[in-house]
Amino acid sequence: MSEDFIVVAEHLAYAYPNKRVLKDINFKILKGSITTFIGANGSGKSTLFQILTKNLKSQMGSALIHQNNIETLKLKEFSHMVASVQQYHQNIDNITVFDLVSLGHQAKKSIFQRLNKNDLENNNWAIEVTQLQNLKTCFFSQLSGGEKQRVWLALALAQKTEILILDEPTTYLDMKYQIDFLKLIQKINREFKITILMILHDINQAITFSDTVIGLKNGKCLSRNLKTDSIDEQFIETIFNVNLPIIDYKGKK
Repeated sequence: MSEDFIVVAEHLAYAYPNKRVLKDINFKILKGSITTFIGANGSGKSTLFQILTKNLKSQMGSALIHQNNIETLKLKEFSHMVASVQQYHQNIDNITVFDLVSLGHQAKKSIFQRLNKNDLENNNWAIEVTQLQNLKTCFFSQLSGGEKQRVWLALALAQKTEILILDEPTTYLDMKYQIDFLKLIQKINREFKITILMILHDINQAITFSDTVIGLKNGKCLSRNLKTDSIDEQFIETIFNVNLPIIDYKGKK
């Protein structure tokens, strides 16, 4: 297995009592790339996210990070490799942006360990990268939707992992803030070489901001490397069951 592939799925399968959502999922994620998973509702995207973030065990196959099976990694080991941004968050009261970002270090520490100098530096770095410097003493509950999402991103970045996984990070944002957020994700990837996996609903956004797009359908996946391949009508029809024309815009389809 090439060291260039940082995340690998081999024959992943998972079924709920009334439905098999993942049947035979295979893919390889290049280190330092942005990979986006797309698919209709119920296609297994969120289930895959839960497996890749160690919140759910696959029933067959394996997911590997640096050739290590996720399921055999201890939580502390895993938290040094992967950070994630969940789709759903509570609106937390009485906590500042800086203090909320600090919670990202909990998985790496014992309950009695305090933040050290390196943790604080990582907090400030993450807050700067996500353009929250002017808000770090503000209460989280007072922020806009776009600002809150950047705080969750900062919390993940402060963990200083090689891999960042995001579950539909733009779902509740207005169009402008969706684009701003995805531009920020792309900038972080390019500048800091963080490998990013994310789930999106919008095929146009997936094409614009990704290196690879992986479509999920009927428990299996279909991959397109956008540096060498294009998204065509057949791909969209296969994944979404709709026949749409493809327009070439700025070299991407």
